[in-house]
Amino acid sequence: MALIHELKEIIPYYDIWLAKCDIIDDISTQRYYYEWQFHEQVTSESQILIDQIDIAKVNIQTEILYQQNDMNLTEDEEKALEYLRNIKLKIIEEIRENPNVTLTQAQTWVNNKYPNSIINFQKLYEWYLDFLKLSTWNEFKEFVINHKFQGID
Repeated sequence: MALIHELKEIIPYYDIWLAKCDIIDDISTQRYYYEWQFHEQVTSESQILIDQIDIAKVNIQTEILYQQNDMNLTEDEEKALEYLRNIKLKIIEEIRENPNVTLTQAQTWVNNKYPNSIINFQKLYEWYLDFLKLSTWNEFKEFVINHKFQGID
C-alpha cells in the first residue's frame, strides 16, 4: 500500500498559513483531507510541511491496519450489547409474568433459553445486584416489577 499526497494549496489565514493536502490510499482509493496551521509561510518544499505529511501518512496507515482487524470494529461490541440487552429484557418479562419465580428457576430458564451465552446468568445477576445496590433475589424481582424499562414499558 502506498499513500500519495497531493498538496492542494497554501493560503494565508489571519496571522497563520494553512497548508491543505489530500492523502490518497492508492489501493482502496480513499482520500484523507488534512489541513495544517503554520505561523510562518511554508512552501511545498518546506521540510516542516513534509514532516507533517509523513506523520499523517503513518497515522493513516495505522488507521487502515486497524480497520482491517474485525476485532477493532465496534460491530462485535454492538452485537454483544444487543445480545445482553435481549437477555435482560427477557428476564424482566419473565419475572413480571411469573412474580413467584425462584432464583433457581430463573437461572435454569435463562441457561436453557441462551445455552451459548457469552455471559452466564449467575454473573449477570450478581452484577445487577451490585449495580442496583440490592442484596436478594426478592429485592431484585421487586425492582424489576416496580420500575419502567426502555424497550418494554
